[in-house]
Amino acid sequence: MRKPSVIAFTALTCFTVNYAKASPQAQTLLLSQVVDQRKFALELEPKEILTQTLEQAKKFTAFAKASPQQKRTSPYLKECKTNSNHNPFCLFIPDLLQFQNTQNSQKKNKTHHKRPPMQQILHWIQEAQIQRLSELSESGLKDGLKQITAFSQITSLLNRINHNFTCDYAVMSSILASKAEEFLPDEKPKQTAIRLYQNVTQCNIGETIHLKARFRLSLLQIWNDDCKSALPHLQFLSQHTNSINDYRSRALYWESQCHNTLQNPKESEQAKNTLLERFPFSFHTLLVQGENLEHKIPESVPLESAITSRINSSSPVNQKLSAIEALILLKEINLAKKLLRTMDSDISKSEPSFQLYVAAIYYHLNDSLMQFKLITSIFKENPKLISRKSLQLYYPHKSFASQNRYLTELDEMLLLALIRQESAFNPEARSSAGALGLMQVMPQTARKFERIRTIKELLKPSLNLKIGTRYFSNLLKNFNGDTGLALAAYNAGPKKVQDWIKRYPVKDKVLFLDLIPYKETREYVACIARNYYWYTSLYPEIRQNTTMSQRNLNKVFTLSGS
Repeated sequence: MRKPSVIAFTALTCFTVNYAKASPQAQTLLLSQVVDQRKFALELEPKEILTQTLEQAKKFTAFAKASPQQKRTSPYLKECKTNSNHNPFCLFIPDLLQFQNTQNSQKKNKTHHKRPPMQQILHWIQEAQIQRLSELSESGLKDGLKQITAFSQITSLLNRINHNFTCDYAVMSSILASKAEEFLPDEKPKQTAIRLYQNVTQCNIGETIHLKARFRLSLLQIWNDDCKSALPHLQFLSQHTNSINDYRSRALYWESQCHNTLQNPKESEQAKNTLLERFPFSFHTLLVQGENLEHKIPESVPLESAITSRINSSSPVNQKLSAIEALILLKEINLAKKLLRTMDSDISKSEPSFQLYVAAIYYHLNDSLMQFKLITSIFKENPKLISRKSLQLYYPHKSFASQNRYLTELDEMLLLALIRQESAFNPEARSSAGALGLMQVMPQTARKFERIRTIKELLKPSLNLKIGTRYFSNLLKNFNGDTGLALAAYNAGPKKVQDWIKRYPVKDKVLFLDLIPYKETREYVACIARNYYWYTSLYPEIRQNTTMSQRNLNKVFTLSGS
């Protein structure tokens, strides 16, 4: 049997050479024209080109919806190979068929590692057999340590590894330091964790482990009022260009704070300015701006962004995008979304103003995840494209008033900030853990508030929002109106947050949020706080109508005393 992917790729090779001769003209548009007026570049082409492309779109849609067998025998493949009418949809055939073949033939291969019995692992922990433990996989050691409920059970192991430390034990030391933190705030576990992290920082090991050790070590030292010891680690983290923002923005924030504590105003201001320049959209950047938060956007950000609807060269990318625009005009949204995602590589290499146009296309496809991902890259590499309109595309307002009657106790802007982070406004979002819908409600949580017959009911926006807002309102009450703690509980569970409150009894609320041991939860709270600021700043007319009296970021997130 012939492989359709071979036919398709042959068609692509023959077709591209001919088709690249004719390229749509680049059109400069305002972002608001595409977002608000739904004006696409294809509609600016001569009427005969628009009509022809729409007819081609109808034929391609029929081909795309055909069964695999029908596709293999379809005359459409032959037509794409020989047609001289410049059909842009033929360029998608390899991706369409390859996607189908991959889905049909994909198999999950799981590698199973033999692991010693749990009793054997626990025996090695109790007998402090560090050589045996170092041979375990990370998951094996972590699973063994989960059985440990008292610090005294691992004291012998911790002492031995500290006294006999070599970099061969760096990974194990990092895991044990995290375990020692579980027994805070007692001083002995804290000092043990500090020493273990110090050992790890001396080793040339994987970036993830090394940077985490420096991060945790610096925060524990700040907790101990030892900024002098923390500074070298913070400076390393802030200057490590390959690091992820989770550490770099936080490191610059604490570097500024520590220099301030040590009465180094010049160095403190320098770290603050670097943070503002490199990470303008981070939570920690907003914190250092203090009272200036409410006045930044109107003064410093232009209203509009000029965008380019086609790249400035003869390229199949232009033709492909024309085809996608035709599908959108025909309301074939799912097919257009699937095909646009196949263009990621080409789009990432194109001009920034063109990328912003594609982000607006994603907006009309209701593919917010790709929309946000693309704009994140644009803002990071090309801050000149930041405008009030592009920020509104990055933080779109979705009206839930008609679907949700339970907003009386919640700030609508906070709800938007949360949903943007939870599901990127996708009502059919599903997580690997089983959370569903706009607010990623777990079925077991939903049953505490509503009778549901099937979990699919949670994909209905009205029900999902009703349950999600009621659950979050309860968390706010349980944590005395502390939004940061309520958000952490929404992500990790209230029991975990109660445990962290006991474990890290620090006065500085920002320090507490950064000490949260779950990276996902740390980022979750920080991102929603950041989202909240931009929503309240970009949509003041809605903010004025909110039922909440506290609208300032520091007040809503209980940060004013930090």
